[in-house]
Amino acid sequence: MDVKGTVKKLNQSGFLFVFASQILVKLVNFCSGIVLVRILSKSDYGVYAYVLNIIGIVMLVEGLGSISGMLQFGSEYYDRVLKKNAYICYGFKIGIVSNAVLVAIICIASIFAERKIAGSGVVMLIMSGMPIVNYVISFISINCRIELENKRFSAINMVQAISLLASQIIGAYLWKTIGVAFMYYVSGAATIVIGVIIAKKQLGMLPEREVLTGSEKKGFWKISLVSAFNNGLSMMMFTLDTFLIGIIIADELIIASYKTATVIPTALSFIPGVIAVFAYPYFARHINDKAWVKRNFLKAVALLAVINSFIVTVLISGAPLIIRLVFGKDYLDAVTPFRILSLSYLFSGTLNVLSGNIIVSQKKIFFNTIIAIISGLINTALNILFINLWGSTGAAIATLSVMIPVSIVSFTYLLIVVSRREKGSGTPSDGSAGGYSEGDADLPFGNSSPEADSVQEGEERHA
Repeated sequence: MDVKGTVKKLNQSGFLFVFASQILVKLVNFCSGIVLVRILSKSDYGVYAYVLNIIGIVMLVEGLGSISGMLQFGSEYYDRVLKKNAYICYGFKIGIVSNAVLVAIICIASIFAERKIAGSGVVMLIMSGMPIVNYVISFISINCRIELENKRFSAINMVQAISLLASQIIGAYLWKTIGVAFMYYVSGAATIVIGVIIAKKQLGMLPEREVLTGSEKKGFWKISLVSAFNNGLSMMMFTLDTFLIGIIIADELIIASYKTATVIPTALSFIPGVIAVFAYPYFARHINDKAWVKRNFLKAVALLAVINSFIVTVLISGAPLIIRLVFGKDYLDAVTPFRILSLSYLFSGTLNVLSGNIIVSQKKIFFNTIIAIISGLINTALNILFINLWGSTGAAIATLSVMIPVSIVSFTYLLIVVSRREKGSGTPSDGSAGGYSEGDADLPFGNSSPEADSVQEGEERHA
């Protein structure tokens, strides 16, 4: 394997910048969780975790999936600028209006939250503007992803993570949970201003655009709504457990411990996430080259299997020490849920996250819908049953019980899809979108096929 050549390709493609930024973002978010645990009392942290969880549930339908629609159609029509811009602007209008509705829903939800856990209503009301701020930042970032401007995309991510950490520390020290809630807007405003400067070129192209036809708008809605539905049900697995613990047990100390158990396994999602974030536009552009999709998908899975197996082995074997050192002895009751959730990550981080993303890039979105509905119903039922039987440990068992079969089924389905069509014609599926041709260079990680290497070398000689 040509290590020097591989590193060169990783650097040129921007993958190293995406990888480095995702590590920094997750590290900062991880440190943020640790800092808040240390600054806030266990009771205050439980209130804050409860509020974030409820807002997270509301934001499962953020923008009605318009960000996913922009990424898919923006990537497909990358070589037709006016058409691409039309889809992006149309998606932005949908997202802003729909997220304004979410703000109102969060405000109403704050009334009921206060009745369940004292102090949560005020914090939730303050943070009700999260959907709008978060969506604007996502919109700026997605334009960089569509244009494969991975360095700019990475810079925006780093600005957001660092500013959020700094603001949370200041807010927690000065005004506890209320301060953390208020300072979110300070970090959000800073990210938006700097993000606009970084993505000035990409955003500046958007005013020049075509007018979408009725059928094109319908196609955009189809992708966006189904993606929102699928993502919402999938993400529910990561928020439903904490929510149901709050409903069934209603103890902020238990909520705090379980939330602590989720911090590291959740943070590790950056590993498959960074590959999905970087690779999605490429898979969307190669929608008509199934051999390329299959080859690069299997390379990515093999890489993830090696990395995640090592990490999860360390986490499970060293769980008590890790919990004590990172969160403190008050959270040692989180060891068992932590081990179970770490094992769950092994399956989600190796198979499920990447498979789900690539299935969407190939426009096989209704399969994800079926999986999301079935797994969502089973996950809800198991959480209710297991939490009543085993408390917070039962919530972790429910997550693992659903994640294993979902991951295996998604992985198998994608292999079937690309195997059936890997000798595709290379003609755009709708007869109009652009796309790479068969034989294009592989993604810049793992071992490339000889054919792909020869194409890559030819491109470099003519560059």
